[in-house]
Amino acid sequence: MNWNNIVQETDTDFVWHRRDEPTVETTKLIVFNQNETGFATFQAAMGLVGSREPTLSIFSKLFNVSAFNSLPEPAFPEWRMYETFTKSGKRVWVLRLSNVHPVPREGSADHSWLYTYPVIRDTIKHLSSYGVNEMMYMTSNQVQNSFGYDKKSHLHLKPTQLAIFDWANQDDEDYMYPFDANGKEYNQDIISTVPAWHFCSLFQSFCANNNLNHLIYVGCTSNGFVDEEAADTLLSHLEHDHDVWRSFDGKDQMQKVQNLLSELATMTEARVLDGLSGGLLDDWI
Repeated sequence: MNWNNIVQETDTDFVWHRRDEPTVETTKLIVFNQNETGFATFQAAMGLVGSREPTLSIFSKLFNVSAFNSLPEPAFPEWRMYETFTKSGKRVWVLRLSNVHPVPREGSADHSWLYTYPVIRDTIKHLSSYGVNEMMYMTSNQVQNSFGYDKKSHLHLKPTQLAIFDWANQDDEDYMYPFDANGKEYNQDIISTVPAWHFCSLFQSFCANNNLNHLIYVGCTSNGFVDEEAADTLLSHLEHDHDVWRSFDGKDQMQKVQNLLSELATMTEARVLDGLSGGLLDDWI
């Protein structure tokens, strides 16, 4: 290493896996949580990065890391970030969240902000120092299949549909509600969960001069365990609207992800979440 590649921001540790320090340049940041319903964002993101190795690992004592692990191939506890580029040559960082504080169960205390704020703040401040000025947080509309969800007043999306909330312009009446991939406003509310809105809110506060701050929702099926259609919807949007294209070996990597998830589909829900909480130490995942 030609530089001090381990940096601490308050209680968050950043370990860079590169010989030289990143240059300061305009950068897009794409963030996703790998453990969402349907795993659409997980599939789409791995299609973007392909077989690239992580360029950064982020560690925090606030992560929801299990006390148990399995050997061999233990799950990793950190968040991982990968580097790719748009077709026009702009740097893109893809941040994969593995261990996040869970959404509180009904009737239990909500401490999510206490655990998520510090590490998200530190991450945004650290990455912004290298030129990140655009962020897209990809997520599925996870609560739309919940019992009692009001489809009249709240958005219910198909796997082929997106709802994009422009966090940077939320005070503008023209951007008050989410809009679809063609820019048409929905005029319906949408429920956001941790850590999606935390990232967008803090990015707006700590990177106020940003050029883009989008919270991107995709619909999710209520039937299949692995939602391939929703993943394709996200990829199409990133390619055609943001010039971020699938890696040369992205299709193969997506297939590996889908095969892994299909195997996990036969396990109980608790076992699945435990198996995916950190991800496997494999050459691709």
